[in-house]
Amino acid sequence: MSPCDRAEDRRELARLLKGRAEMEADAMALEAEFGTTRSARRRSAINDDLYLLMLMRVSLDWKIEVIKARLRQARG
Repeated sequence: MSPCDRAEDRRELARLLKGRAEMEADAMALEAEFGTTRSARRRSAINDDLYLLMLMRVSLDWKIEVIKARLRQARG
């Protein structure tokens, strides 16, 4: 793997980790709102949003692990 490719992977990894942190903050805010919301319709919508965030997190974690493995392999 060329140094340019490794640098690109490191940038992509940083971007994905930042996105995961932002996603975690969004999930925490939704969980807090869920606890204070009385409307069944709104609670259902929040629950749907949390489920989608969970699915996106799994995909994001997979991408992060792939890049980490590529970087480890490049180091030897």
